[in-house]
Amino acid sequence: GDAFLALDKNSNGLIDNGNELFGNHTISNTRFKYTNNKATNGFEALKAYDLNDDNVIDSKDEIYDKLLLWKDSNQNAITDKGELIKLKDSGIVSIDLNYKNTNTDEKGNTIKQSSTVTFEDGSTTIANDVWFKVNLDKTKHISIDEMIKDTLINLNKRQDKPHLKYFKNVA
Repeated sequence: GDAFLALDKNSNGLIDNGNELFGNHTISNTRFKYTNNKATNGFEALKAYDLNDDNVIDSKDEIYDKLLLWKDSNQNAITDKGELIKLKDSGIVSIDLNYKNTNTDEKGNTIKQSSTVTFEDGSTTIANDVWFKVNLDKTKHISIDEMIKDTLINLNKRQDKPHLKYFKNVA
């Protein structure tokens, strides 16, 4: 099934924002931390972690054990229990970073780049960097303060509240 490739950079068990996904807004470096360098696409963002420069992400790369697949099963844009699995536990053994530029799908999303992933049994499938179509009529610009407030409100609405252990003084 479909899933997002993710890296839980702050190790809180959640995908907090787009910077923990791989895309054209990914801010990355080779030590799994935040920097000001943005990638041009998801495959280029992942290349920053290909420390042996073989154009493949696999068990020879330090990041491989840290990569996650996020299957947002209920499509609520929140990492719910059971939606994150380790890449190494998914059967995927490698991601080819030699991508090809592609085109648009039937829903208007732009598939910018495609490559392949290889499974333990040797079979392969397509990996795409998809730029989702945005409906600007249903999009609002919010300040960073509003975004933080909305995020905290949504986190407090969650039933399981696993995130609260990371906050010492929550008002």
